Amino acid sequence: MTTQSEIEQRVRARRKNTGESCPTARRAVTAAAVAPAATVARPAYILHPDTSAIANVLANTGVLVGDAVDTLFADLGARLLELYEAEHAAYQRLVAAVDAE
Repeated sequence: MTTQSEIEQRVRARRKNTGESCPTARRAVTAAAVAPAATVARPAYILHPDTSAIANVLANTGVLVGDAVDTLFADLGARLLELYEAEHAAYQRLVAAVDAE
């Protein structure tokens, strides 16, 4: 982490070089000190908006969208599909039973 004295030195150096006011130079120096890392592009095959949002959040917090995350999403998607198909089959059986009465 940058110490206060280092920030002051940088602000003074920037003011001397650019002629900026103290607040302007301080904003520029502190913004450069805490600039976020470049956003990691998500793979093009993540098409669902919610999945893309999760991938972006993970990427922006430093978790790269790699094999582990891809596997997690694939497993989660497969499990959700299984649950949907099971519930849909149960619903169809219920409708058939009601129609048979």
